[in-house]
Amino acid sequence: MAISIQSTGCTSSLYSPSRPPHPSPRCATKVSAGLKIEPQKSMQIRTSDSKPRRLRIVMMPMVPIIRRRNGRYVERLDLWNALYRDRIVFIGNYINETFGNKILATLLYLDSTDNSKLLSVLINGVGGDITPSLSIYDTMQILRSPVGTRCVGSAFNLSAFLLAAGDKGFRLAMPMSRISMQPLAGTAQGKADAIINESYELLRFRDYIYEELAKKTGHPLEKV
Repeated sequence: MAISIQSTGCTSSLYSPSRPPHPSPRCATKVSAGLKIEPQKSMQIRTSDSKPRRLRIVMMPMVPIIRRRNGRYVERLDLWNALYRDRIVFIGNYINETFGNKILATLLYLDSTDNSKLLSVLINGVGGDITPSLSIYDTMQILRSPVGTRCVGSAFNLSAFLLAAGDKGFRLAMPMSRISMQPLAGTAQGKADAIINESYELLRFRDYIYEELAKKTGHPLEKV
């Protein structure tokens, strides 16, 4: 808004926006206001402590695989399928029923396609539930393909047990890997018979793990 002040034969004081103007009794002041309309403009003001916000999009990293088949053919695969093509299975999550079933299906599929090549299992995990972890171990023992295991970061608890599931001469660990096992733990609730049965089942799993470790490592059971 632009304000123009016209005085007739007298002096007028400056206009202060903090107080409303009062007409002087000694002179008559003509005030004409001209309104200037401009198109509204959007402006983003960034303060010193604010940062620009942008929608974060998380996508699966894509690995391009190029094959030539009667010309030029390009196929894009996600990272995990690209590893499966090279017969590499990566165990990096907590092993529960869902993740364990995916690993089982992958192992069985790779073994059915070609059982003459080495099947590599990379491990970097903290373990998992007893039943899905032992099912992965038992499946690795019945595969016709040679199985190699390698610890690439850490192998704790039942992940360390899966590390021992590889064939002799194909069990490796990176120089800075950490491997450790703890005694099995479980909880039981309900009636006394159910608690006793759960305790016996946990002891049976413990004895099975120790016996398999003794076979794989060649050490006596007492030492394990």
